[in-house]
Amino acid sequence: MARNVRKVALGWAGVVMVAVGLCAVVVAPASAVAVASERHCVVSVADREMRCFAGFREALAVATAGRIADAPDDAAAAAADRVLERRINALAAGRRDGALMEGYVLSIEYQHENFGGSSIIFTGYRGCDGIDDGIVEFEYADLAPIGWNDTISSFRTYSDCRVRHFEHPHFVTPRTVFQTTLSYIGSLMNDRASSLQWT
Repeated sequence: MARNVRKVALGWAGVVMVAVGLCAVVVAPASAVAVASERHCVVSVADREMRCFAGFREALAVATAGRIADAPDDAAAAAADRVLERRINALAAGRRDGALMEGYVLSIEYQHENFGGSSIIFTGYRGCDGIDDGIVEFEYADLAPIGWNDTISSFRTYSDCRVRHFEHPHFVTPRTVFQTTLSYIGSLMNDRASSLQWT
């Protein structure tokens, strides 16, 4: 009887050890899986073509037609890089001065607050005029076909642009005002944006 009890006890101990081991295997790589699932995409507002990459560096290189190929691979780190910001803005300044180039960043929209998670870079054939007059220079009518409907939580603009976010496709209100950068878009528009306009 004692031998049977000992066997049962050892058996349960083995089950517990296996269960703990399985939990460790499942839980440990969760953060790595989350990072691996991030996508960094580029969309031209002119032709609506989207290309996606595993890292931010490659996405920005494509967005700038190869002119900036050494950005941080982490999107949040890139958003905090003031030198990189000046380099991106300088491309649009060069275009206004007559240089024949393509690939200008209008804004970068992020999945999470503080510029975290996946990102999407919207590009135009030039930058904005830098005049805060509310006149729409670029627009994107529906984020659903590219998988970004109700996803945006933070954003940063470039090339003298400001962006406003609409809760519904085709610029149906409610909407935000034109803004340059927010590390958190706010509770009224968080994970609700469906269309965008730039001035």
